[in-house]
Amino acid sequence: MYVKFEYTEDDAVNTLERFLERSKTARAARVKGALYSALIAGVVVFLLYVGRSYTAAGVAAVFAGALAAVIHLVSFEGSRRKRLRKLVREHHGRFDRRVCEVELTPVGVLVRQDNVQSTYEWEGVEEVAETPDSVDIRARGGGVVVVRARAFENEAERRRFRELAEGYLELSRTGSAARALGAEGGQSSLKGQEGEGGLEH
Repeated sequence: MYVKFEYTEDDAVNTLERFLERSKTARAARVKGALYSALIAGVVVFLLYVGRSYTAAGVAAVFAGALAAVIHLVSFEGSRRKRLRKLVREHHGRFDRRVCEVELTPVGVLVRQDNVQSTYEWEGVEEVAETPDSVDIRARGGGVVVVRARAFENEAERRRFRELAEGYLELSRTGSAARALGAEGGQSSLKGQEGEGGLEH
């Protein structure tokens, strides 16, 4: 099944954000930054208020720490988006709209954009997920193919695309399991032959 759609710079930035959302390293860095901000703010406020009373200092420190963590997370999202936009422009230049083509085949997902063709084989795909504005094909290792809702003429076509992708993915898993069982069976057979040979001697 073949679809194509136009995508914008905002779409490219959003795709990178989805990639980072699945990265354990990126999530850990965001949480760690929020914790450090909360700790520093809490300590500073505690030292400022400790002369009055430990209770007041403690309450103020907790409130300041929570506020600092929230501010960090909100500002982090904004600054991250700016950095990702710079990254997109660095690699692709400024653009209004470009075309992305996606084709589902028994081998994998073919993606063509910017005169480059990539293939995500089904064995390397982790899941097919539907979001309010897209069908996402998420690969192991963090890669993601975001097929925007505007690629489909209607909801029925979008559903067929998702179901076909899920079908191919299920077939690849069944095939991998069958190959693994076959390999185990082959190993068992060889071991049996070796044992029989040993008995004959």
